[in-house]
Amino acid sequence: MVVMIRPIIPGHAVDTRQALIAPTVRRPLPLPAIPAAPARRTTDTVYQTVSIDDRGRFTHRALLDILGWTSRTRLITGVQNGRLAFRHSADGANIITIHGRVAIPRQLRLAVNLRPLDRVLLAADPERHQLVVVPAAVLDRLLADGDAE
Repeated sequence: MVVMIRPIIPGHAVDTRQALIAPTVRRPLPLPAIPAAPARRTTDTVYQTVSIDDRGRFTHRALLDILGWTSRTRLITGVQNGRLAFRHSADGANIITIHGRVAIPRQLRLAVNLRPLDRVLLAADPERHQLVVVPAAVLDRLLADGDAE
């Protein structure tokens, strides 16, 4: 005895219940709100991250070039809100080495809690002729306070 099974072809069977129900109208999914455009930059400041070496020095030749600083350039250093600022000064006590290294004096490293191998953000501001060193702890505080929104 041979048993015949009818083939089942998807899409060919018509469900009478579905044919009687009106097709549902699908609403488009809501789009996420587009945030306001970020503020445009108003300065030519250039940023880079570097590590402080075991002697409290850092180097980034491209940033020094942007500022027009070469080896033997004398710098003065100041501290404000946990950041260090370097500026060119003929009577500065800090001197850029022939290898392009800038040393952070020990007292200043202690003042901003910098240790060897710490990462810092360097901000070279050619308009003000200064290089700002921002320790990661200052950036952490900025983000924790919500000021970065």
